[in-house]
Amino acid sequence: CPAIVFMFSPAKKADFEVWTGKHVDELLAIVVDDRVLAMSNIESPLPGAGVINGGVDGFDPDELHDLIVQLRSGMLRLPLVPVVR
Repeated sequence: CPAIVFMFSPAKKADFEVWTGKHVDELLAIVVDDRVLAMSNIESPLPGAGVINGGVDGFDPDELHDLIVQLRSGMLRLPLVPVVR
């Protein structure tokens, strides 16, 4: 199903893994310009990368496209790559 993959710079990967390890089974939100665009459950510590899969049913192609457009319009400094599994 369609998903978004994200990765942190090598300098931040360890910090992100420690932080997500402390927050397993909690929600992680993507916030851009003070708006929550998506939330996902942290299932395990993330070693500097992760997948936002859209929940049980996944994203439909339109939802995925809209989320990518919204993310690209914000102040993110990382590339976004749509992934279809």
